[in-house]
Amino acid sequence: MKQMINQPLLPALSNYLASYESEHSAKLDQAALLAAKTVENGGLIHLASGDMCSAAVFEPFLKPGCLCAFSPVTEPTLSTLHGGYRS
Repeated sequence: MKQMINQPLLPALSNYLASYESEHSAKLDQAALLAAKTVENGGLIHLASGDMCSAAVFEPFLKPGCLCAFSPVTEPTLSTLHGGYRS
């Protein structure tokens, strides 16, 4: 049963991630270097979100053994749960 689920999806996803990495590896390396220098110098990396991406903002911050140099920044006025649908 497990072998039947999403067989075509896994190779497609693998191919996409491999092509993304090859196209953007220089930018990813540059971002990683900037993040490492920021942490090395005692700085914080601010992760910002409005609504749907809030989980991604809190993900590196809330895990045990987390990277404490991350600072989640959310804007409740943009969230549909706090009235952002009015804007």
